[in-house]
Amino acid sequence: SWDKCADYKKQAIKPLIVALNGEDPDIRREASLVLTKLDWQPKDNTEKGYFCVAKQDWEECKRLGKYAVPALTQELKNDQWQNRIKAADTLAHIKDPQSIDPLIKSLNDKNADVRAAVVEALGAYKDVRVVAPLIRALDDHNRLVRKTAASVLESSIGDYRKLNNPQVTAPFIEALQDNNRGVRVVAAQLLGELKDPAAADALIIALEDVDTDVRIAAKESLYKLKDSRAINSLVAALNTEDPKVRSEVVGALSEYKDHRAIDPLLESVNDYNAEVRIKTIKVLSKIDDPRVVQPLIDALKDYQPSVRLAAANALVNIDDERVTVALKNSFGDLDVDVREAVRKTLLAKNWQPENKKEQAQYCIAKRDWILCEELGKYAVEPLLLELKQEKSPYQVCLLYTSDAADENRVVGGGGGGGGG
Repeated sequence: SWDKCADYKKQAIKPLIVALNGEDPDIRREASLVLTKLDWQPKDNTEKGYFCVAKQDWEECKRLGKYAVPALTQELKNDQWQNRIKAADTLAHIKDPQSIDPLIKSLNDKNADVRAAVVEALGAYKDVRVVAPLIRALDDHNRLVRKTAASVLESSIGDYRKLNNPQVTAPFIEALQDNNRGVRVVAAQLLGELKDPAAADALIIALEDVDTDVRIAAKESLYKLKDSRAINSLVAALNTEDPKVRSEVVGALSEYKDHRAIDPLLESVNDYNAEVRIKTIKVLSKIDDPRVVQPLIDALKDYQPSVRLAAANALVNIDDERVTVALKNSFGDLDVDVREAVRKTLLAKNWQPENKKEQAQYCIAKRDWILCEELGKYAVEPLLLELKQEKSPYQVCLLYTSDAADENRVVGGGGGGGGG
């Protein structure tokens, strides 16, 4: 009977203070109202903190700072979810380390909005203790909580990196084994932002994850681990049985400007898997090192057409006389796509033919069928090679050579290639 309590005036103050510090939030609230009527003033800041929380004066709580923390952590158990959110928000503003453990416990709150607010509050603390709980929140059954946790972790990762503490990296590495693919994706992404070379081994294993997004995130994070200490782990992974992993490792190694990375890449040109060889060729073509030239030239003789095609395309950016010679030797490649790539690469290099046979190849590449006719017998062999391929891009209408009889005409597919 709160009205009668007020009638007792000063005699009511002591039991009202007891009620103010009690477990029941409704009683605390009513006690604060009666104490206000009696013009009571708290004896210290801690007591004032309980008083302000009971009155729901959140701004005054912020000004009190650490003195309001005991009352605010108690308010995290309030029956009203709105009050629990206000308490979490206020604790985030105060940022007192004593708040961390009570906030972590509140991640089990039955209300999703409260859990999301608690996640936001924990994000305000740049402390090792909050990392693992925030990662666990990525597995919350509520989408809002998961999204909030991912956002908080992403925005805080720079602060966690500054802590330079292995206890920060460990929970992310552990999360790579989580059953929830969403947790694994975020963990793989943020491990790259932490830039801790200790994560290299775990990220390499994640390259074999059943989920595509996890594998992509792991690969991109490995790119970001520019610390040379991670090279040894990547080089070792080139011996794994899974060609997909070897291919991703090749891409990661390409980011390192270190001789230890180039040597294993040069060896990967001879990998028994064609896709790995192709990936390696593409990577090597972007490395400014004279050692990459000969392996790329050798790849023009690979038994797989797709590998030869990759080599022909990759050589376009390499300025070396050996490249031009090797490309000209590939004019007679049995694969039409390889021949097309060889010719295009030479044209891109502003190559000029040195004899009539080369000029015939040059004319074919430029679709100059009239000049091919003028070259006569020198154009016959390369044109016949194109006619043997149904999918050749070169549509030859008619070739009439000067040393052939009138009846000797070689007819190819129709279309817009010009004619005689």
